[in-house]
Amino acid sequence: MNYNGNCLFCKFVNEKQKDCQCIYEDNLTYVMLDDFPISRGHSLVMTKEHISDISLGGLTIGHALGETSALVAKVLKESLNPEKVYLISFNEEIQHLHFHLIPRYETDRKGFDHLKSKRGKLENYEEMVTSIKKFL
Repeated sequence: MNYNGNCLFCKFVNEKQKDCQCIYEDNLTYVMLDDFPISRGHSLVMTKEHISDISLGGLTIGHALGETSALVAKVLKESLNPEKVYLISFNEEIQHLHFHLIPRYETDRKGFDHLKSKRGKLENYEEMVTSIKKFL
């Protein structure tokens, strides 16, 4: 498996630095709560292998990311009750293939305006992780 020792997400996955924020993992993907969430439950779906861009991942990785994203989005809807869960990908700041799952609640701004919402700092997440994992 390709690993980049300078990549923050590789460290999360391979050195288990954020396991307390992990809500799901399988052979190819790792999902954790975002450190600076746009909304409650904002999660990162990342490849375990260091892949810098979706065009370099191949069908197996694309399928795995899609399956994991759909599963976790469903679980976020069931456990946290948002109206929608947005799926987006930027891969600008951290060059490791990942998607953002961003729940939108009734009082949140909609569409792209929701993405402009002020980001918070992840705090008191243990109960949220436990609640989310109950639905897996």
